[in-house]
Amino acid sequence: MPPRKAVKREALPAPAEGASQLTEYELQRLQHIRRNQEYMALLGVKAAASALAPPTAAPSKPRVKRERPVTDPADQRRSGRLAGAPAEHDGAVLDEASEGEEDAAPRRKRNAAERDAEARALLADSQRWLAESRAALRRLGGDGVAPSSDCGWRAEAVRRWGDGVVPSLPPGGSWEAFVASRLTTPPPPSDLDLLQEYYSHDTWQLLVACVLMARVSSHAVKTNTIGGFFQRHPTPTAFLAAEPAAVQTLLHPLGLFPGRMASLVAISRRYLEAPVFDVGLTPESKVYGVGAFGVASYRIFVRGDLTCDPEDATLRQFVAWQKRRAAKG
Repeated sequence: MPPRKAVKREALPAPAEGASQLTEYELQRLQHIRRNQEYMALLGVKAAASALAPPTAAPSKPRVKRERPVTDPADQRRSGRLAGAPAEHDGAVLDEASEGEEDAAPRRKRNAAERDAEARALLADSQRWLAESRAALRRLGGDGVAPSSDCGWRAEAVRRWGDGVVPSLPPGGSWEAFVASRLTTPPPPSDLDLLQEYYSHDTWQLLVACVLMARVSSHAVKTNTIGGFFQRHPTPTAFLAAEPAAVQTLLHPLGLFPGRMASLVAISRRYLEAPVFDVGLTPESKVYGVGAFGVASYRIFVRGDLTCDPEDATLRQFVAWQKRRAAKG
């Protein structure tokens, strides 16, 4: 396999000021979007990558420490009980405490409402960015101009998935069909904010993400490991050129490395070689390691098929959400 060509990447914006005050969930979402930016730059979608600013979130307000009045240190160390003074209960202290509790309840509600509003704003911004970036990544040639020849379609395949793309197709094969079978038509971004939604712009990345997230319960581990994988291996060509030992180190947090590695190799080779790409559970479309979860994710997030009835509860929830959204117009 020829060596992977070096790609000059555009400088990407630095994390927003106050990002350190975001929650881990918010940071993970911004990391996903940042990696999508890097992929856009890799494909040469420079205008779109620079125009689509990643969503930001307002930093949380720091807590203000209230200073207590300074008294005589000797008085601070002596309590009334130790000094033998009788207890005084004139009701003032209890009234002040009650008033404080009544004032604190509305504050807690306001703070919760503010946090909820910030989370919803960030999610809406993420959905907007995902929808716009997907549209930009579907632009053929990076500018929306479709190739006019079979040679041009092969160049489009190499631009997207690297020079590991098979050099020629069987008799009767079409490079236009090769590319078109790999382009995605995902449903609109949802409020569920599933991991697959951040990789539905590319069929290979979506399938790889499904293989890597399977049988891993920690969302943070899945997010960080999968993101790190695509940062080093954005295309199937780049992955197949990598040293297995380096990949094993990268994927160590997920466990089950031999099976995952075999599946990633099978997906990548099929992706670079098949005249028309498809994934299913029948013998002619079966890919090693891609089971019911991966196939259902492929149908939903790549083909935009919301008629399927997936076994996975989260995928069923996503399909139901999309159907409710469609019913509301």
